[in-house]
Amino acid sequence: MDKLESDYEPINIAVALACDGNRRKELNMIRRSKGFNWGPGAISCAFWKGPLVGDVLLASSIDDYNSYHDKQRRWVHFEGADELSEGKYATSIPLAYVMDPENDVILAYEMNNVQLPPDHGYPVRLVIPGYVGGRCIKWLHRIWVSDNENDSHYHIWDNRVLPSFIRDKDSEFSHIMFNHPSTACNEQILNSIIVKRAHGETTRLSDVKKNQSYRIAGIAYDGGGHEVQRVEVSLDDGETWLYCVRKASSSTQR
Repeated sequence: MDKLESDYEPINIAVALACDGNRRKELNMIRRSKGFNWGPGAISCAFWKGPLVGDVLLASSIDDYNSYHDKQRRWVHFEGADELSEGKYATSIPLAYVMDPENDVILAYEMNNVQLPPDHGYPVRLVIPGYVGGRCIKWLHRIWVSDNENDSHYHIWDNRVLPSFIRDKDSEFSHIMFNHPSTACNEQILNSIIVKRAHGETTRLSDVKKNQSYRIAGIAYDGGGHEVQRVEVSLDDGETWLYCVRKASSSTQR
């Protein structure tokens, strides 16, 4: 930990982290899925501070890395210290992605300019801006590079979206699809959420009779460093759409 803080130049950027199962309650209204039955609240935004993983790797084990000559695809593996029912919580992402400084993959030791709280991964956690929260390993214990993708239970069986016709986990074809890279959730998907009207909010009938306007508000986010270009809202089940005015922070956000 001391070397992470003393030997490497940190960055401190705002990152929106969301679970890939955010709004699963709506999905469960169509067909029951695995995981928490929660609404749109599985998202947060905070400032994360720490060095780039790429800088740490360059100073340790892969000082000969060159993205233009690295023809073989390699993976960086991250493993947490927590002991779970199915073993360690671990994942992997492509080495080329980690080594690209534009992606800002961080070993975070501060959150909102204070020491990382225990619930958020103290003493250090992985933060991958634009990726789903399940890839951002807490209580980081081990990092290594290999020629193969991670094969831990939680990398294979969590943070996946499978074709709708697959309804079990035990068949041979299900196993193939769970292990297929195309089913993995990595980058966050485009999402928008109405937060006003809020739960329990009321409108006076007198305001309705006077045709007074009402301001709808919400949030929108995307993954992979992509800016949300436009948000629209419908008041008639999608027959017509109204353009929404967007407001964004002037600071760099991922």
